[in-house]
Amino acid sequence: MTVKIRPSYLRLVRAERDPLDLRPAVTPRPPRVTPLLVGDVLAAVVRRTGIDAQRMASRAGCRDATYARHLAWYLLRQAYRLAPLSELCLLFDRDHSTVLAGIHRIELEITTRPQTAADVMDIRRKLAAKVRRQVEAEGAR
Repeated sequence: MTVKIRPSYLRLVRAERDPLDLRPAVTPRPPRVTPLLVGDVLAAVVRRTGIDAQRMASRAGCRDATYARHLAWYLLRQAYRLAPLSELCLLFDRDHSTVLAGIHRIELEITTRPQTAADVMDIRRKLAAKVRRQVEAEGAR
């Protein structure tokens, strides 16, 4: 499907701008600065669950490591949007369907299991406090 632009519209756009103005017609938005990093989220999951990062990223199938891994995937992908699915797959050496299944599992458990909801809320609260401290430190400079 091709889009046709009416010549009258082009004349209107060109008339509103100075012909010598070389700036783009639309000013780009400044990049969104995210004070949280992937490592911050992983460290918060490690502190909350007690599972070290190596074990969380390993192929270990024990319940605790799997839960911590799924929690990290959920927070990184759904809650903070810090990592796209493809990056999570590479980071944890997993197939995309495995990562999606883990994310969906945590989404379901948040509504059905109080401990999972408490874990997510606690990690988010601690990460929010960290961000606040970083912003305050930046403001003090």
